Amino acid sequence: MSHLARSVQLKAFLFTLKNGQTDISCLVFINFSLIQSAGFGNFKKSFEYGNLAIQHVKKSNSKSLKARVYFVNATFVNHWKSHLHENLFYLYESQKYSMESGNIHLAGAASSFIVITLLLKGERLQEVLAGIHQQLEFVHSINYLISVDFINEMKHWLDVLLTFNIEPNFDLPISNTDNSGHIIHFTLRLQMAYLLKKKKQAIKLLEKLSILDHTNVLVITPDYYFYCTLWLSRFSEKCTESEKRKYIHMMRKNIKRMKKWSLHSPSNYKHKYHLMEAELFRILKKSRGEIDQHFEKAIFHATENDFKQDLAVIYECAGNYYIGSGYKQLGLNYVKLAREHYLIWGAARKAELLLLEFPEIADPLHKTNINVRSNQNIDVDAMLKSAQAISKEIHFEQLIVTLITILLETAGAEKGYLLLYQNNELDMAVKRDLDGSFLTDLSGDINELSDVLPLLLIHYVYKTREHVVLENASLFGLFVDDPYIKKSKPKSIISFPICLQNQVIGILYLENNLISHAFTEEHINILTMLSSQAAISIKNARLYATLEDKIKERTMELEHAIAELAEANRKLKKEEVLRRDLLSNISHNLRTPITSVQGYIEAIIDGIVNTPEKQLDYLKRTRERIYSLNRLIQDLFDLSQLTAGNTHFLMENVVADKLFLHLCTQHEWDVKKSGLEFKISVPLSQSRLYPLVNVDIQRIDQVISNLIGNSIKHTSEGMIHMQLIAEEKSDDVIFAIHDSGSGIDPDDLENIFERYYTRKGRTSEEGHGLGLAICKEIILSHKGQIWAESEPDKGTSIYFTLPALQLNESEVLVNE
Repeated sequence: MSHLARSVQLKAFLFTLKNGQTDISCLVFINFSLIQSAGFGNFKKSFEYGNLAIQHVKKSNSKSLKARVYFVNATFVNHWKSHLHENLFYLYESQKYSMESGNIHLAGAASSFIVITLLLKGERLQEVLAGIHQQLEFVHSINYLISVDFINEMKHWLDVLLTFNIEPNFDLPISNTDNSGHIIHFTLRLQMAYLLKKKKQAIKLLEKLSILDHTNVLVITPDYYFYCTLWLSRFSEKCTESEKRKYIHMMRKNIKRMKKWSLHSPSNYKHKYHLMEAELFRILKKSRGEIDQHFEKAIFHATENDFKQDLAVIYECAGNYYIGSGYKQLGLNYVKLAREHYLIWGAARKAELLLLEFPEIADPLHKTNINVRSNQNIDVDAMLKSAQAISKEIHFEQLIVTLITILLETAGAEKGYLLLYQNNELDMAVKRDLDGSFLTDLSGDINELSDVLPLLLIHYVYKTREHVVLENASLFGLFVDDPYIKKSKPKSIISFPICLQNQVIGILYLENNLISHAFTEEHINILTMLSSQAAISIKNARLYATLEDKIKERTMELEHAIAELAEANRKLKKEEVLRRDLLSNISHNLRTPITSVQGYIEAIIDGIVNTPEKQLDYLKRTRERIYSLNRLIQDLFDLSQLTAGNTHFLMENVVADKLFLHLCTQHEWDVKKSGLEFKISVPLSQSRLYPLVNVDIQRIDQVISNLIGNSIKHTSEGMIHMQLIAEEKSDDVIFAIHDSGSGIDPDDLENIFERYYTRKGRTSEEGHGLGLAICKEIILSHKGQIWAESEPDKGTSIYFTLPALQLNESEVLVNE
């Protein structure tokens, strides 16, 4: 549409809004609808104004207006919102009104769009061919040559697909040489090149189509992007990396367009969009789950909207993908479905090409005649829909429910059982009744099902791998003496083995107790085919379940590993903070006494301190600083040795209460010297059997010395209380030191045993922060634990445990 035409139509639209409607307002509305779609891509508004034009023209008596409005709506507007089959109604109406109003050109143009719409909407090729003959006769009668050439080309391609002896001709004459005419002819040829796998022709056609203007909204435009993408997917399989990147870029652009169209008209384009995405994901080597999802959605929407030819293409693409991914049996099953759908569509030649490419899909027992009778097609459709419903289930539990339901309904049975085997043993039994009730996971022991199943028949089917049909089970046949048949007297029975690679993986058992002879030869044939699909689907679902379990397991392991890494990272960060504190504290704690010593000595040397008494005092202070420095260096050495595991312990067995009293005696004087009360608590033991502890007494004394020293430092008044906790049946002995000092802030409590933690600001005295860290390392080396409890301004309790060695009384006396 030219800019001038759009400008005129927009002015007409504004004039109508300003001055009101007239008889030709329907043309204004339909043209404005076309501007909305072709000019702005606003398909929603386009459809709304198209409907407004339709409603307006229905009130008109002008056949000429009806012809034009209906034609534009069917060729440029309606399909962007409604299913393609609605276009046919408007095209036939347009053609009728065109002839009645003398518009031969429009009537001839409608012929071309009628036959292309018949093909695009998925009609069987025989019906499309009938429409072609009808329209060809019509355009000849009105001598409309432009449509004659196109319809003849349509007839040529249908003859190619329907028969085997016509050579495809990609150079047929084109009378309509404008942009739209070339797009329609070349897109049709691109589709045929794809179906017939004519790569060279496809390359030429894509080159021709690439220079055309595709901004139009012709009904065939989406098929250009659809087959262009499918060809790009094929090209990407064998090409250079730079070419592949180019193809992927083009595919993404095409998919973006199709996604937009599918959102506005899902009935026409959603299946195309999902197949295009599946092919792109295949090239990008995305996960099978993502690709499966798009194939399944493409199959679902194509089936739901009856696009037979597209459904066959989808199955073919899915089959090629699964075969290429190593799932050959699954892939062949999809290829077989593709062939069957091509036959349903009528494309016998394409079906034969698939058979030549994949001879494994041939089934000599079930040859499908090319000229399928219409009454048989209904059964084939139902059968294929059932097979599709079974094949698309990948979750095992849902597959079993779907499988037994479809098999029961297909055979017209009242109730059925599906028995599944693994490793030659019954793994699961599922019951389904006609009323919809289910019983799953029945007894895994086949013999316990004798009240609900004829086990003689089941064993026969399992051993022989042959189906059994009983027309009146309680009166005739090999199994009249089976206990279940004697008791229940079922009428019609059919039972099928479900085999995979010559192994029975399941048995289907169906009953109909309303009539005898309920199961016909047709039921047998359908169930045979469905049982083959069921075997593949059961195997795939079990594999998927196993894979899903492994993925969950690996995911949990990965999450655990990530958590461990996060914890390790947290500890590393904490260690880094401690390392910085270590350097800072070492620098400070070394520099402080050294600076003091240097000051005292310089004061003596410089004569500032000139009396013997002051010099002696300064020398004593120097000695104290050197002692402090020596303790710091010793603590650093001890901590580094303990942390590295290089400390040698002189371990010996000592009775817990005697060790405790010894430690109390060692430190009682220090506490009392500080002006604090000292208290000792030892539990009474009537049996006197205090446990032994295996300790290095000197190192434990070092721990107590550090703890008592800290308590004295942070307790200005009150008491220090040493307590022994030794319960008779406990695996540990607990040593506790309580003080009534300044306490520890709750936020700091968990950090006090870390290196260089100091309780700054709580007292006038500060340590270098190594004492408690040394205590922790010593206790851990004794296989014990150490912790603290505290309340600010009320005091602190430090506990540590030592493993108890339980001995009898005679052993204790010997040790004493």
